[in-house]
Amino acid sequence: MQELNDETLRFLAMMVPMNIEARYPQYKKDVAATLNEDKCKYIIEQTKQIHQWILQKL
Repeated sequence: MQELNDETLRFLAMMVPMNIEARYPQYKKDVAATLNEDKCKYIIEQTKQIHQWILQKL
């Protein structure tokens, strides 16, 4: 990953709703209901790649 490409930007935009304050419990439940095993694996893999990219930029 050289720079933030379109796929990475889409992934980060998808992750925004998952960063929810605790005061919105129903919203958290709604977001959690959209997750399945494949989506969780995708999130973990993409997060690892972005983490490595950030570390390389430091």
